[in-house]
Amino acid sequence: MAEASSVLAGLNPQQREAVEAIAGPVLILAGAGSGKTRVITHRVAHLVLDHGVRSGQILAVTFTNKAAGEMRARAEALLGGQPMQSSVSTFHSFCVRLLRREARAAGLDPGFLIYDDDDQIAAVREAMRGLDLSEKLHPPRRFLSRISARKNAARGAAGDVLEPTDLLDEVMKGYHAVLRAASALDFDDLLLRSVTQIASSNSSEASWSRTRSPAPFTATSVLPLRRSFLATSAPAASRMRWLER
Repeated sequence: MAEASSVLAGLNPQQREAVEAIAGPVLILAGAGSGKTRVITHRVAHLVLDHGVRSGQILAVTFTNKAAGEMRARAEALLGGQPMQSSVSTFHSFCVRLLRREARAAGLDPGFLIYDDDDQIAAVREAMRGLDLSEKLHPPRRFLSRISARKNAARGAAGDVLEPTDLLDEVMKGYHAVLRAASALDFDDLLLRSVTQIASSNSSEASWSRTRSPAPFTATSVLPLRRSFLATSAPAASRMRWLER
């Protein structure tokens, strides 16, 4: 390998260790103000400049469009004029592109809707009306939070004993029926359906591998659902890098 580039200069020892840890999956736990975005952008530059990885083979995902824009700008600056072809986006926007591209294989309408928070609350209310549940006794927001928790952790919220699990199951069933009737997905569904599609479809996986393999991944979350998305999306030859807030 050629002598390390100047992208490693100015990093503290912990940041440099994180940037240079490129063999196999890496999980890094880091607190606020520790330089997470700095590490991710320097990792991208280190892979491209010092290890010859094509930037188009790197996917970096984060939470907000603002953060994604900042991440891309900082990585481009570190590449010193080299074209920045990496996919830098939020988890959800990346999943939207994937699912629209492979909608038919995933059993979706290519023009599927994406329900925002207000839409989701309305869907919960409709499901509750079908079960004749009082909103005073069962706030829709509480149900929606529990539905999201179950999707993110494959279970109900920890310690949740305020309502029987079967009642939550019934509301969740009705909620999903409302979404299906509208050809809609919520934000958790975007990740879940992406994970399912990539994991279950040989044709999808082959297409993914052709366009992204080998594909180093960087991210700013290790929440269970997002971790599952990263682990499923990465081809066998890829290297994943997870960075926790």
